[in-house]
Amino acid sequence: MGSLDTEADYKPVFTDIQTFIYYDISTNWSVSFLGNISNNTYQMVPKNRDTEFGTLNEALKLTIYFDGQEIDTYKTYFGALSSSYHPNDKLQLKFTTSAFRTLEQENFDIMGQYWLYQLDNSLGSDNFGDVKYDRGVGTYINHARNSLNATVLNFQHSGIFNSKEANIQWGFRVQKEEIEDKIREWNLIDSAGFTLPHTPDSVGYENPVLQAPLIVSVNDLLKTTIHLSSFRNSAYLQYSKDIGNFSLTSGFRGNYWSFNEELVLSPRVSLAYIPNWEKDVVFKAAAGIYYQPAFYKELRDFEGNINRDIKAQKSIHYIVGADYLFYSWGRPFKWVSEIYYKQLENLIPYKVDNVRIRYLSNEIANGYATGIDMKINGEFVPGIESWASMSVMKTEEDIVATIIRMKTAIKKKQGSFPAQLIKG
Repeated sequence: MGSLDTEADYKPVFTDIQTFIYYDISTNWSVSFLGNISNNTYQMVPKNRDTEFGTLNEALKLTIYFDGQEIDTYKTYFGALSSSYHPNDKLQLKFTTSAFRTLEQENFDIMGQYWLYQLDNSLGSDNFGDVKYDRGVGTYINHARNSLNATVLNFQHSGIFNSKEANIQWGFRVQKEEIEDKIREWNLIDSAGFTLPHTPDSVGYENPVLQAPLIVSVNDLLKTTIHLSSFRNSAYLQYSKDIGNFSLTSGFRGNYWSFNEELVLSPRVSLAYIPNWEKDVVFKAAAGIYYQPAFYKELRDFEGNINRDIKAQKSIHYIVGADYLFYSWGRPFKWVSEIYYKQLENLIPYKVDNVRIRYLSNEIANGYATGIDMKINGEFVPGIESWASMSVMKTEEDIVATIIRMKTAIKKKQGSFPAQLIKG
């Protein structure tokens, strides 16, 4: 929080209780329970904020003095009951049912009195970078009473079949989601001590470039209630087999979400090779497609609308690596290294607003992530397992949907796309 522009008193309080209970009913049948309760309260009392922005030719500074506070609470309850059954040495069966409940509240009343300053941008001036004169003053108030209640119930089964020829794993899950979201927010902005509403036919209300009404209001009111009920089902199958010095693992995972009726399939394969060397070395390569379907908050935009056309985020992985087992000081060590490239599609961008993550549900981004991971672990000190690691990663993304929608909207309005907007 100290790295942010806003100076404030932050008072977070986190409480967490966990339990795990395991019981053997017989030699081949056991049950277990996993429970978790957490209560997180976040209080923020802002003091002031200084932000410098603009260019060398137009250097500006915004100073804000605050009154009020923000209090957010996040409560979660989770319980899972699982039963494992081993009818023989080759077969393992597991059945699990679980329930998750989250209660979130965001409450804030914050008033900010702001001053916009013009900075001295003369390179030869003794006061370069200092405040030159005031550009404007004003006050704004942000108010919110938001709540989000979500309940997730699921039942899942998984199994493993081991034989001398191969290893087979499978599973499926049926999940029910119930979400209730209430948004109550408004913002008030004034200038020189008074506020005036701007009607659509007011002078200066239209953008001279777009020739279309700006979606701007002095008083922004957001009041909505959203109920969302859906099923999310998934299944997977994996097959592993050793062929000489090679070890092959392949499989797929499928997901279906009733909300947007999207079905995605994720094939994956990995291959390991152990050469006939004196040194214990394993070479590995893997590739696969991974999908991450959105949860509720990724569906909702800033105005409380739900994007029903949203698609699952997609990542195509390519990985090569090697493991090296060796002895040093009479103790075993393991060196692991991997190089990877991940092609990312249908990403959902987001903004960080204090402790809130605000997803841009109507935007789509594509990108990539590439890098190298290296790790060595073993007993550097006798009797103590420890490790050292080093990683280098580069990732980039481009938001592409906004430009496409702007082009489509303006072509319908004007029949052509302004060159100055293309450049921008």
